[in-house]
Amino acid sequence: HSEYELGGGTASWKVGGDWAPVPDIRCRASFQRAVRAPNVIELFTAQGFNLFDMDADPCGDVSGTSVVQASLAACQATGVPTAMYGSGALNSPAGQYNFLQGGNPTLTPEESETLTFGVVLQPSFLPGFSLTVDYFDIQIENLVSSVGALNAINACYYNNVASACSLIQRNAAGQLWVGSGNVQDLNTNIGGLSTSGIDIQANYRVDLAD
Repeated sequence: HSEYELGGGTASWKVGGDWAPVPDIRCRASFQRAVRAPNVIELFTAQGFNLFDMDADPCGDVSGTSVVQASLAACQATGVPTAMYGSGALNSPAGQYNFLQGGNPTLTPEESETLTFGVVLQPSFLPGFSLTVDYFDIQIENLVSSVGALNAINACYYNNVASACSLIQRNAAGQLWVGSGNVQDLNTNIGGLSTSGIDIQANYRVDLAD
């Protein structure tokens, strides 16, 4: 069990076992829960503006075609004045928009669960040879990462994700490329990450003649 000044407490554990029904074959399996507390860089990197690329603001005029990609309601909810909806003034001439990056002292520890099982073969009829085959499945929750400014834009305006819309901070004119307008993209605990697969390793040792 670990206690952190930021993020509270976490617990980790592991249980595993080996079973060799015969000398040539050994079966093994384990299940464990691990944690990783956010580091100093992830927590306390200075926050500041940077730029991300986007062809056009979803609430603005798309390439002078008078086509608007996002709904009026979604754009108003994220700070676009009604009079600016569909305006070319929302689009950056350089195709670059502000995002806020940096550390986040409210991060909580990552948590993972790992399941593995496999077999080790060391046939007595072939001295020096061994073969291991292991399956693994790893699930990580509260992964420390960033959403990505463009991902937040797409999730808000095209998928109606409220948490993504809350990251969009427009200036008084509804712009994201002038002054204080930006998309917040600080380090955060995103949903998670998973991976699985099979590891295979073979070894054959031969004694060389003197």
